[in-house]
Amino acid sequence: MDGVEGVSALGAIGQAAAVAADNLANAGTPGFKAGHAVLETGPGDQGVRLAEVRRDPQPGPLEPGTILVRSPEGAVSAVSGLVEGSNVDPARELVGLMTFERAFEANVAALRAWDETTGLLVNLRV
Repeated sequence: MDGVEGVSALGAIGQAAAVAADNLANAGTPGFKAGHAVLETGPGDQGVRLAEVRRDPQPGPLEPGTILVRSPEGAVSAVSGLVEGSNVDPARELVGLMTFERAFEANVAALRAWDETTGLLVNLRV
């Protein structure tokens, strides 16, 4: 690992954690589809980056709620019934956040070790 790879990994982990945090923030939003971060190797097989955020197409559970309906005349009225809830699994998202936290810590430790090693080598040559 070099500094560039370590920094790119920190950025990718941060973006993946942001996706999980967005999922948790929208867990109560009707119809919200959870996103899942897909990481990939960076250009030239160096580092890590966020490839894409895939939305889970699975429907959320049906929950009691209210929807707005527009009549042909343009009038809007609220109708109570069942609406699709969010498909976010809060337990899964929390475990994901803890995993990202540990991966971030591990990459910071590896970056520090790389920095200390290269700093030692530079000091020996001077």
